Amino acid sequence: MEWILNLTVLGIFIPTFFFVSIPPGMCMTLALTMGMSIGLRRTLWLMLGELIGVGLVAGASGLGVAAVLLQYPALFEVLRYGGGAYLAYVGVQLW
Repeated sequence: MEWILNLTVLGIFIPTFFFVSIPPGMCMTLALTMGMSIGLRRTLWLMLGELIGVGLVAGASGLGVAAVLLQYPALFEVLRYGGGAYLAYVGVQLW
């Protein structure tokens, strides 16, 4: 019976994730802009990185990472501050 529930949840999750991912957003705009300015071949690396990122997010949410983070708020804080520090580091390097 448990696997039926999992298939039901998966049947809802996949179309929802698909329709949320389809509309163009900032990543699509960035890829379009870079493709027009520096060419498709050099933009493919950006597009590959974006696909890997979306795949990681989909996989993590499918595995229930949100439920784990709700159970362990300290882990959420570590990831939050670690991610913020990494973004600050990247920002300083780009500057």
